[in-house]
Amino acid sequence: MASAACCRAPILRRPSSHYQWYWNYRQDDGKEEEWMKYINIDNEIIEDAYNEQKDEVEIDGSIMINLKQQIQYQKVDLSEQCVIKRVLLEERVGRNVHLQEERFSQTIVVSTTTSIDGQRDLPRRDADTHAASIEKYDLFSNDVQTSHMTRSLHWIFSSVLGNKPATESENKNKERNDAIEHAIQKVLSVDKTQTGMQWMRSGYFSSGYELSELRSKNKTIANVVQEAAEGILKEGEAVGKLCQAQHLAQQLMKVKHYGEDIQVKYFKGIQCPSEIGDTFVNVYTKDSFWYKLLNGVLRHPKTASYDQLKTLGPFCFLLHNYLKNISTTDILRVYRGILLTTAEERKSFMDKHVRFLSFNSTTANRELAEIYGNTLLIIDLDTKFNAMQDCQVGASISHLSNFPEEEEYLLWTGACFEFVKYEYDNLKHKHIIYLKSSEANNNLFS
Repeated sequence: MASAACCRAPILRRPSSHYQWYWNYRQDDGKEEEWMKYINIDNEIIEDAYNEQKDEVEIDGSIMINLKQQIQYQKVDLSEQCVIKRVLLEERVGRNVHLQEERFSQTIVVSTTTSIDGQRDLPRRDADTHAASIEKYDLFSNDVQTSHMTRSLHWIFSSVLGNKPATESENKNKERNDAIEHAIQKVLSVDKTQTGMQWMRSGYFSSGYELSELRSKNKTIANVVQEAAEGILKEGEAVGKLCQAQHLAQQLMKVKHYGEDIQVKYFKGIQCPSEIGDTFVNVYTKDSFWYKLLNGVLRHPKTASYDQLKTLGPFCFLLHNYLKNISTTDILRVYRGILLTTAEERKSFMDKHVRFLSFNSTTANRELAEIYGNTLLIIDLDTKFNAMQDCQVGASISHLSNFPEEEEYLLWTGACFEFVKYEYDNLKHKHIIYLKSSEANNNLFS
């Protein structure tokens, strides 16, 4: 499947981005015609079929597109027909620009925290058992093992146990270190599926997948791409969007071969090939069922199932890691408009620390963000982890997006922020909440 697809045009240079297909019901009442756009992904499916000189193609809803006769009809009712047309798009510059409302204004679900690291809602196996005798463990101690997984677990358990005193005996320090190592080994030794589910339901979906499905399995990136494509197909069929799912899965399979010789090193991070990573970002930005379903599950992790960990996890894992590969620090401020109908909803963003559970689309263009909702989030990204290192929470993806004019900056899952201030703009009738990137982001592994 991958080899057959490799000869086709790369996803980011597809001709479908230059043409828009429209449909219109035949009317005999003398009224002015009203042409309706096909959504982004259906437009792509139709344009691909047109370029491949097919006579017909199906889109979701049992709708057939007859390209030869330029009509649309229902498979179950041939009499219900529309005329269609293909229009060359103008250059993006100068066109009316707006954000996709659902992707850029959907309510953000946050997890509030009580500590700087934002990790208190993670599973705490055995940590409380040792709380009486252990205070704070120094994250950067020489005793910390080099693996990303172990460093992350040290961070978790030490955050639970309080601050390390300024002076402490060598025996006390060793006792604390030994206890934390014991807790870590307990976590690593339990059933990987159970552990993965715990992490997923704590809001760390990518790590949950990694623990459950990648640990001790010697998979390549190509294997994970294959699983991501299969997950899209399974979920698409379940929600009646099989045509969209087949189209998206095909995009992934076209680049699968770029990851055939790259082993996924368990909890050590990955360098995803740009051909694969760029495609995953592009697929995410399409106006399809997929990003809606993915973020719907990520926003409510406590109700997610093991099947969803397997179907959504591979895509989430590769997208999350690639965003970290291409993370952007030159954009200093981004914006997100949302609708918050109650003071209680707004208050959830005003805790000292908050964590965004899903992928979240923001824009570098304030005017675009202000189009939607009654609340504007202004997020300051100009935060230093130390004198030499910026805190990172996402990446600029406008050059990879289906909608580059949106100036999108995509926040990865689990991004942590600190509340700065709140104000109300009487002129624009908007609540404004100021947040800034937290130092904890440089130690997160979600």
